[in-house]
Amino acid sequence: MKKRLTLLLFSLCLPLFAEEDTAKVVAALIEQTKNSGATFIRNGKTHTAEEAAEHLQKKYDHFLKKGKIKSPEDFIKMAGTKSLMSGKYYMLKFPDGSEIKSADWLTEQLKLLRTQ
Repeated sequence: MKKRLTLLLFSLCLPLFAEEDTAKVVAALIEQTKNSGATFIRNGKTHTAEEAAEHLQKKYDHFLKKGKIKSPEDFIKMAGTKSLMSGKYYMLKFPDGSEIKSADWLTEQLKLLRTQ
């Protein structure tokens, strides 16, 4: 009986641990965006990496309140891929001139974080 109760309590706590991990990983992804040195292109306009991080944080907070973000992948899909208004993909442009969709870059960064 005691074993079952312990297992039940542990299983109820698992979602809390997962949310904490998601929040930490998302915070790390936003911080990496801020420190990327890239120009963020949103709806055809350029923004600094710091502005990109602020925008991603606002979108993350918005979707988190709606209960739509349960994983870092949800964050990338919901907040880091494209504009809700125009449907245009977010892009990152680096000092060497290379460009990448923000979702692809965030996915790469997520993979790197998970290997550390």
